[in-house]
Amino acid sequence: MEKPVSLSIAAAQRMQEAEKESQRKVFVAYMQRYSGALQTFLTELVIALRNEIKFARVRDIIGPNAFFVDQLGTFTRKFTDYPTDAMAARTQLGEKLLKEVYPNHTEITSLMTRFCRFLEGLGSHDLSVMREVLGMPKSCTGVSMHPPFFTATFEYENFAVCHKRGIDSVPRFDAHLQVYGACKTLKLEYDTPHIKGLPVKVVVDEKTASGGYQSREILTTYEDAYTSELKDLHACLTEGKEIKTSIEDAIEDLQIFQMILKWAFPLKAYTGKRSLGTWHFVE
Repeated sequence: MEKPVSLSIAAAQRMQEAEKESQRKVFVAYMQRYSGALQTFLTELVIALRNEIKFARVRDIIGPNAFFVDQLGTFTRKFTDYPTDAMAARTQLGEKLLKEVYPNHTEITSLMTRFCRFLEGLGSHDLSVMREVLGMPKSCTGVSMHPPFFTATFEYENFAVCHKRGIDSVPRFDAHLQVYGACKTLKLEYDTPHIKGLPVKVVVDEKTASGGYQSREILTTYEDAYTSELKDLHACLTEGKEIKTSIEDAIEDLQIFQMILKWAFPLKAYTGKRSLGTWHFVE
């Protein structure tokens, strides 16, 4: 199943029940969770930082996707032979889904809808990788929205995380997860996944034994994350391997979505300071 499984936790739970009743399994297509570099990053994190994380940031600022996709050597095909009423049905289902995402709101504004679409794109990959590396945040402590850019902050036990997302017209792909310790910084840097052969890299910046500075780059493999993901799926189907990106796992990403949305769109209009920071939104 393509990521995210839904925007609605209730909808994901219905899928979970269907999975049990059918005695089948759901595999969620979070390809970045299967990259070889992520495993290298996790190993480096355990060795280098352990419980000494001071701060982390997640960034995903990209240019127009068409710029990358249209230049692919695989010549992506686009199909239009779907029923004429399919788009109307899709819109109706989308509106129903949004009511589950915002169950206590009497009005769902265009900004609320747009923000959901923003989360379900590449932001879902970022947050899922963040969760595997750092675990579930305790809470979302702030949201700032200036579409098509937004920032969210999260509180963990001993550190905070800043998540930045944005879309502009600059044809580049700037996406990474970076974890800061007292003497070492680890960075998981990934380029656009739509061009094969662009490696995901781990960058290590650290203090040397003599007190100087060094930076090193680890390139685990040129195998793209989609290929790694499909190999893991094959093992799950043919060997009974446990599914890492299961429906249960994916629901935790939707719980992070809800942390963000509840801060961004409280039930009562509010402007000013909250207990752990400031927030505002514009439409």
